[in-house]
Amino acid sequence: MRLTSRGWLPLVGGGVTIIAGLVVGMRELLVIGVTAIFVALGAVLAVRTARVRLQVTREVRPARVPVDGSCRIELTMRNTAVRRSPVVVVSDPVGDGHHARLRLAPLAVGQRTTLQYRLPVTRRGIVTVGPLQIEIADPFGLAEKRIGTRSVIDVIVLPRIHELEPVPSAPGDEPESSLQHHRALAAAHEEFSTLREFQPGDDVRKVHWPSTARLGRPIVRRFDEPWQRRTTVVLDVRASCHDQESFERAVSAAASVIALCAARNEPVRLVTTGGHDSGFITNGHEVDATMDLLAGIQLSAAGSLTGTLRTLLIRRVGGTLVTCTGSLPGTDRSVLESAVTRFGTHLAVSCADHGIHPSPSLPDSAVVRFDDDQALREAWAQATRRLATTLSPTVGTPP
Repeated sequence: MRLTSRGWLPLVGGGVTIIAGLVVGMRELLVIGVTAIFVALGAVLAVRTARVRLQVTREVRPARVPVDGSCRIELTMRNTAVRRSPVVVVSDPVGDGHHARLRLAPLAVGQRTTLQYRLPVTRRGIVTVGPLQIEIADPFGLAEKRIGTRSVIDVIVLPRIHELEPVPSAPGDEPESSLQHHRALAAAHEEFSTLREFQPGDDVRKVHWPSTARLGRPIVRRFDEPWQRRTTVVLDVRASCHDQESFERAVSAAASVIALCAARNEPVRLVTTGGHDSGFITNGHEVDATMDLLAGIQLSAAGSLTGTLRTLLIRRVGGTLVTCTGSLPGTDRSVLESAVTRFGTHLAVSCADHGIHPSPSLPDSAVVRFDDDQALREAWAQATRRLATTLSPTVGTPP
């Protein structure tokens, strides 16, 4: 509980008026000064004795928002006190230094009401909403009291997604791949891989009933389709290679490639120089989890692009490689050039103002210069078309 700046005026002014009345001997000034002080003290007493008990429930719709979108925050307030609540102001902290302020009319005992406001978001990240504060003030605004709650919720702001053209297929998408090998795999049946827990969207025909009965929860069989194309996205998160703008472009590019593969039902994998490896993503639940990770990912002081690429080579990942990087030193560029020869195709998304450039020694690679928020779609299309032209004597572009 505290006096507001408006509340200090009658308190200080009343004291000065009393002193002036004593000096000049005017009873009227004494009366005015005492009255002013009593008004300020009365406001403090009224706020101190006010009893407000509100049950607060917060909902965010939707809880996952794209950049430059908005969500609706709904606050359900219920008066749980034994008497009518006064007029209060609800202050909801949003992000860093911002507040949503809403005035709540008096509620009868047990009455419930809903307040709502829209939250626009302009940057990727995790926006924390709360904890909510209830501000009680006297009618003149001379004193106020704040009651805090522990209600906190996070809004996930997803990276900006650009619509991208498919990457042209090429020999080497799978180890030992050739046109004849692809035809044989296309005619083959799915191969059993492992068992895992049931997730929304799974085919119920793949439920493994013996394991389900033994464990007491749904278990499904997971199959590998060897003919499917695979894409590995390597995201460079090193602070030494990015400024904040280039890093946001790199995250947006990685998210766009993952969204492209998910829309085409193609396995995709996210690997960061910070050590994260999602494994190959095969369903919508895993795609959402990866997008949530990209929403909150930050620059890191540690990590190695060279070590990340060498790990992928050891594991013989194969398929398409997409690297999203910033400014690269010469050692990283040489390792990148040697590593991409082990993949079927490679697209290097260069997000820094002075990034990597096309190398004539790498015919199966294409460089996407992404130095502007609106340039990725066009630059990607040009790179994939150049790559398709290079690979056209062997294979065509996928439908």
